[in-house]
Amino acid sequence: MGSTSVIADATSARSGVEGSEWFRTAPADQPLRRMVEVEGALIEVLEWGNRNAPGIQLLDVGLGPNVRTPPVDPRRRVFSTREEGVERYRLTPAQDAEPYISRHIAAASLTEAGEGWEWCFDLNIAAKLERPHHWDLVPQAKWAIAFVRGQNSRVVREELQEQQRAWASSGTPFATVPLAVDHLMLDQPIALAATLRAFAAIWEGGGETM
Repeated sequence: MGSTSVIADATSARSGVEGSEWFRTAPADQPLRRMVEVEGALIEVLEWGNRNAPGIQLLDVGLGPNVRTPPVDPRRRVFSTREEGVERYRLTPAQDAEPYISRHIAAASLTEAGEGWEWCFDLNIAAKLERPHHWDLVPQAKWAIAFVRGQNSRVVREELQEQQRAWASSGTPFATVPLAVDHLMLDQPIALAATLRAFAAIWEGGGETM
C-alpha cells in the first residue's frame, strides 16, 4: 500500500448558537485519562476508542528539520478583569478562529492573580523547548500513525510534509483539512472531527486507508 492522502469535508459551523451547542455536546464519550512521564515531564494522555486497535493522529506537527517558531512577547500581563483578558487573547501564529472556541480557551487560560487576572501558561515556552530530530523513531512505531495538516498551514508547509513522507513508513496516511491554517481545532473543528473519526473507524475496523 502506497502513501495516501485523505481530504476532509470543509463544512464548518459558523453560527454562534449552533456552533456553541455542537461544541458543548461533541465530547459525549469521555476519554480515559492517565499521566505518563517523558524525560522527566508529566504529560496527560487522553485515550478514545478501542484499546485493541490503537492509533496516533499527529495534528499540524512541525516534526522535521528547519521548523520555524514565531517569536512572542514574553512579558507578564495582568488584566483588571477576566473579560479583559479574554478580549486580548490571540493565537500564535495569528489567525482567525471560531469565536465561541477561542473565547472558551481564553477563559480557561486565565488565573486570578493578586492584582487582577493573568495567563496561566508560559508565554515564552516555545523558546525554552528543545526540538530534537526524532524522525528515525517514526517508522518504528508499533501502532498506526496518521498525519493531519491544515491546507494553509504555515508550520507544516508542503516542503516539510514531503520530508515527513520520506521519513514515514510506506502507507502512512497524510490528511489535509481544507481551508484550515495552523490551529485546526479552532478554525475547522467539524472538518477535523470528521477526519479523526474516519481514521479511528478505519483502524478499529482493521481496514486500510483509502
